[in-house]
Formats: sequence, structure tokens, C-alpha cells
Amino acid sequence: MKKIYTTIILFLFSVSIISCSKDDEETSPVTSIDGNYKFAGLQVDVATDVSITYQEAVNRTVADYKYTTGENLGTVVIGNAKMTSSNLGYSISTTAHSKSYLNGQLVNSVDQPMEVSVPASSGSAKYKQIGNDSLYFESGFVILNSQIMPSAPVGAKFSVEGDKLILKINLNNLQDETQQNTRVVSKMSHKIIMTLQRQ
Repeated sequence: MKKIYTTIILFLFSVSIISCSKDDEETSPVTSIDGNYKFAGLQVDVATDVSITYQEAVNRTVADYKYTTGENLGTVVIGNAKMTSSNLGYSISTTAHSKSYLNGQLVNSVDQPMEVSVPASSGSAKYKQIGNDSLYFESGFVILNSQIMPSAPVGAKFSVEGDKLILKINLNNLQDETQQNTRVVSKMSHKIIMTLQRQ
């Protein structure tokens, strides 16, 4: 009898712990990112791989470059599940590295300096917040004047570090087309880190 009573007590105690844990999870506050921010810059890592096959010849070019933007300007307002940028612009200074191959043999290697000034622009993007670290942009992350941000659904991870909001976006694109006996396979990846500073 004593053993049965002890078992019942342990069972009830376990149930109460599980219930409390579940309640804590359900009432856990969601991190709010609403506010006014200054655009503090981008860190971008780009890699491309393009292969063109015609008859027995395969021409392949791979390229990569990284940059951290300078001369950052503009603001971003976040509220009501929407991001709105105003006069957002920046400059890029980096070197692109590319290698060309013919049927697997290296035929050329080039380092090309890149100096680009991206003009100021404005835009807006609606999003859904998922938990405390993820955002989903159904119509794309179109608050940047940049060809690297297509108007297609994209997800982002976010974190808050002091007065900074950090957004991390990974974009991968694959295209495989054949026209007039020529096959073109294009792969492109972008790793983007955007920093916003709360005003």
C-alpha cells in the first residue's frame, strides 16, 4: 500500500513539473524588433559558378568576392510587421577573384578591383516573425537597392546585440537551361549580414 501511495505521489509531482514547464513555454515573451534604426552596413560574401557546355567543350568560370560596405546612410523603420527603408545607400570597395576552365583545365585567373557607389533608395517589405530569432519575407527583402536581393520569398535569422539588430540572410540560386544545343548551368550564393543601429 505504501509503495502504491509513493508511486502516485511521484506521478502527480512529475505531471505538475511538466505542466509548469509547458506554461512557461507558452507565456514566453516574443522579442520585439519594432523601432527606428540607422543603417549601419552590410557584410556580403558572394560565390558564383557558371558552366557552359557545347558539344564536347565545357567552359566553366568560378568567381568569389567579399565586402563590407562603407559610406552607409539611411534609416529603417520597423513596425506593424513591416520594414521601411528611407534614403538607404552605401559604397563597395573590394576585389573579385575569378578562374576560367576549359574541360577541367585552368586557362585564366583574374583579380578584378570593384569600386561601386550604390545610390540612395527607399523601399518596404512585409514580414512574419517566427519565434524569437526568425523572419519570413513573403514578397522578398526589397528594402535594398541591390540586384542581390530578388523579389522572391526569403527567410532571415535575427539577433539583438545591445542597440544593434543583426539580420542574416542566405540566398542560393540555381538555373539550368538548354538552348540551341548549349547548356548553361548557373549557381550563385550570397551570405548577407545587415546591421541596424537603434536610434
